[in-house]
Amino acid sequence: MANLILNKTAKISSKNQITLPVEILNGINLGKGDYVKLVFDPKKQTVSLIPVANPIASLKGFLKKTNYSTKQFLDDKKLEEKAYNKKHNLKAKS
Repeated sequence: MANLILNKTAKISSKNQITLPVEILNGINLGKGDYVKLVFDPKKQTVSLIPVANPIASLKGFLKKTNYSTKQFLDDKKLEEKAYNKKHNLKAKS
């Protein structure tokens, strides 16, 4: 799907849910159970869908690292979030 802009329509259900077209899911490598961050831009009136790592899956094997302190873990997560925010031009959480 090389550089093609997709223009698809989705209907909002009575539960405020939408089904994303499969072409869009495939284009950003998403599937059932994946996590996304929704970013609303009020000036442009747009919502961006940004794939994010599964927060639970990122902890897999964490307890096996006996020399890895909680402080180190939290510091690493803050660095990851900072890099992610910089990459996607997002502001840091307050």
